[in-house]
Amino acid sequence: MRVVVGYTVLHPRVVPAIVRQGYEPELVDCTGDDSAWPRLLLSLFEVAEDVVIVEHDVEVRSGIFAAFEACPHPACFHRYRVGNQSWPEAFGEKDEEFGAFMPLGCTRLRAEALVALRVLADDPTFTETWVSRDPPMNAVLDAAGITKHRHPEMLVHHHDYSMRASDTPF
Repeated sequence: MRVVVGYTVLHPRVVPAIVRQGYEPELVDCTGDDSAWPRLLLSLFEVAEDVVIVEHDVEVRSGIFAAFEACPHPACFHRYRVGNQSWPEAFGEKDEEFGAFMPLGCTRLRAEALVALRVLADDPTFTETWVSRDPPMNAVLDAAGITKHRHPEMLVHHHDYSMRASDTPF
């Protein structure tokens, strides 16, 4: 299973939390290029192995990669806090085990999901910005009938909400 962290400002607790679980993350610098993050995602959709995407400000918990390895679903994720609410409550959605909105903070995709997501390469709007690439991905997975499974553990989100979106990518 491949673990990839696309980053602009990498939080110092992200990589050690991954390494403690026996994985060496691939770090991809997306600094200074608004299309670097979506291009990285598109490149991951082309791989033939399971991929875990961890965002640069999400600290994983012990055991989550083992749970991802054991999970039979084609797409699964962990929730985390957005401001003072947990995802997905922050966006007015139910916190359901299946069919929920899948944020990219810590997501595992198997071949079935990766193949479905390849259609985004034909959408020129997907690479126009780094902002919110998870909604179009969710729409594709929903249209393909791919189950998105939410794992119960809550992860630590080190996002600095004092910064505006225009200040820094991701």
